Amino acid sequence: MLIKIKREELLKNLQATANIIEKKQTMAILSNLRAKTEDNWLVLIGTDLEIQLETRCLADIQRPGDVTFSARKFLDICRNIPENSFLSIELKDDRIHLHAGRSHFQMGILNSEDYPAFSTDKYYVDFEIQRSKLLKLFQLTSFCMANQDVRYYLNGLMIDIDRGQLVAVASDGHRLAMYREQLDQPVELNKQIIIPRKAIAEFLRILTGDDEEILIRFRVSDTNIEMTFGNHVFLAKLIDGKYPEFKGVLSQPVSRDVQINKQEIKSALERVSILSHEKFRRITLGFEKNLLRLHADNTDHEQAEDEIDIDYVGEPFEISLNKEYLSDAISHIQNTVVDLSFTENTKICRVANPADPDLDYVIMPLM
Repeated sequence: MLIKIKREELLKNLQATANIIEKKQTMAILSNLRAKTEDNWLVLIGTDLEIQLETRCLADIQRPGDVTFSARKFLDICRNIPENSFLSIELKDDRIHLHAGRSHFQMGILNSEDYPAFSTDKYYVDFEIQRSKLLKLFQLTSFCMANQDVRYYLNGLMIDIDRGQLVAVASDGHRLAMYREQLDQPVELNKQIIIPRKAIAEFLRILTGDDEEILIRFRVSDTNIEMTFGNHVFLAKLIDGKYPEFKGVLSQPVSRDVQINKQEIKSALERVSILSHEKFRRITLGFEKNLLRLHADNTDHEQAEDEIDIDYVGEPFEISLNKEYLSDAISHIQNTVVDLSFTENTKICRVANPADPDLDYVIMPLM
């Protein structure tokens, strides 16, 4: 193998691939990335056996090859060589040799034949979706996913593929997010899948910051998903489980509805939460005629209160909510006004965007 490639062409793709690879591995080869040549392309592959990313970079392929070597060391070398320099990658004497200007590095290798292959089944769902639509679907819901919950099906994002639309749902048992996105090309099948938390995080990391509007090919099998976009192929194993029924929570009738200025309630929540309980982050919202009172206290008997003028003329009531959950939901409302609604006996709080009926957040109250 002998390749010459520009640092900038390599670095962005290398960073994305290296992020997939866990720092601590039970198998030495999983700390490596696989580098192989195809025509005029250098193909980089990284996996942790649960997710895999394959990226392609245009390169001057002088001698083809296929090898694996340390992802982290290779990334650190590429970061530290001068900008706009050309990197020479050569396999010689069972070592990988890297040359950039007057810098020279040698690294150990492992046989590429031992690199784990990501097994895939037959894909029975196959459609294309715009990058901005899929990004929005994930961004508006994924922050509600659970993290290391014993209910393993909550440690991911549920996607309900329902013919002409995608419905994304995430919940940690205390809050829920749902967003619908219409497909340009209806899908024949109805299917629910659960994409793991790490897969969503890595996918968002790759797509965020790039404003180019591209089509993403989205394919689903019984065990994994594949998303192809640009020079990337992203694969992830699905969580094997049934997601809890969520439509009943969203269909509960509301008895009280209040629209509040987004910036005013966000600022008030930040101020009052300074003296809230460090663990539970409880904020009590008291609704009176044309007034919202916010109250917080903690175990040191400290208290904070604030008030906001609102348009409300119903019966007075109170509800206590986790400040972080409420702030997260409000922050994802892309409007100057947020809609807070409550079911009978304030069993749940719904946060919505008055201008976007496809977005819904539900927060359970603190008792």
